[in-house]
Amino acid sequence: MAKQKIEMEKVTIEIPKAIMDFLRSVEVRPEEYLQYSLIDAFRADIECSSGMWGYSEIFKRYDLAPVFKAFDVTYTNPDC
Repeated sequence: MAKQKIEMEKVTIEIPKAIMDFLRSVEVRPEEYLQYSLIDAFRADIECSSGMWGYSEIFKRYDLAPVFKAFDVTYTNPDC
């Protein structure tokens, strides 16, 4: 099954060398690990947010379902 093409942007961040060394030592592709981790952390933040961030509104407005699906990130209960 082919993944849907998701529009991407490049950003540059600094990661401690010790973390990068560890990821490489366990044969993880650091870029993929960091990308997945960021997307999953974002998902958790919007799922568990309340007040000014409405999960359903953000989810629909930014069409996040295809993004989470493309990166195998599971989204669940909007009320945490």
